[in-house]
Amino acid sequence: MPSELTTSVQNAIQSFISVKTSEDHGYIASDILRTIRDESILMMEYQTICDTFDLDPLNLYEDDENNLTRLQIARLKVG
Repeated sequence: MPSELTTSVQNAIQSFISVKTSEDHGYIASDILRTIRDESILMMEYQTICDTFDLDPLNLYEDDENNLTRLQIARLKVG
């Protein structure tokens, strides 16, 4: 049995596909799903990088007296 999160995501995607494949928009469901897949992979990679910076496994912040490393990382996380 799928989790509540899985069901919610499936319903949201199905609803989006229903709207975008209507005659008004004319998209193909497989194109929509491919785009969702590609964008979600990029978003996941970006989030993994941000989470790694937050955890600081390499202790980048230890010798950062002027907070320069923190500022550089903050700029990366915004963009």
